[in-house]
Amino acid sequence: MMQKNYSPIIEEIRKQYSNFQALVLCDREGNVFACIGCDNYDKETIGIIISSTINIVESHLEDLKSKEWQQIIIKSKVNMVFLRFISENKVILVLANDSEKIEKLSEDLQKIASMLEGG
Repeated sequence: MMQKNYSPIIEEIRKQYSNFQALVLCDREGNVFACIGCDNYDKETIGIIISSTINIVESHLEDLKSKEWQQIIIKSKVNMVFLRFISENKVILVLANDSEKIEKLSEDLQKIASMLEGG
């Protein structure tokens, strides 16, 4: 089965949301479908980090007798990383500037997830 080309969609999203520095679309195993703004990073390594993060979170949630989660936000002094499920097996990672509120960025990410859900 041929994999859909998500790069044009990701490029368009980056144009619409200028506060996003990088976007990565992959599956839960870390296979990267599209990556924008990641030129200085190895895509395979990014995929492994995303997959490992998912496994760690799900392991801890299992310990808490919970399985439902949709989004992780990691905030540093100057950036935020959003990791969000788009579907059962599709995940988007967004590196964003810290210039906007988390709530606004979460809303933007919900819109983006809706755009990518069908693919």
